Amino acid sequence: WQEAEASACAWLRDMGFRDAKLTQHGQDGGIDIVARKVVAQVKWVAAPVGRPKLQQLHGAASKVRKQGAFFSRRGYTQEARTWAEEAGMAAFVLTEDGSLAPITSAARKMMR
Repeated sequence: WQEAEASACAWLRDMGFRDAKLTQHGQDGGIDIVARKVVAQVKWVAAPVGRPKLQQLHGAASKVRKQGAFFSRRGYTQEARTWAEEAGMAAFVLTEDGSLAPITSAARKMMR
């Protein structure tokens, strides 16, 4: 999971969020990476991420007036993908080889 967080942070920097940095490890407050304009969460788990996790990140990002970006190892449930698309959240799949696949239009836009 630590390598996944570092990889997601590097991807965000490549996308133009040059000030992206990892948060302190410990209690997972839902935010793994912060930057001036974005907050991100990385889930390196065996199951697809469900809608509630995306909604939690969206709430945290909205509270600090930043874009939310979610990185998942195993993708997202259909309900989560639909919700993320409607909410305008950037959702990505981060693979074990370090490649990144945008899942939502907000993620595709962020990668441009």
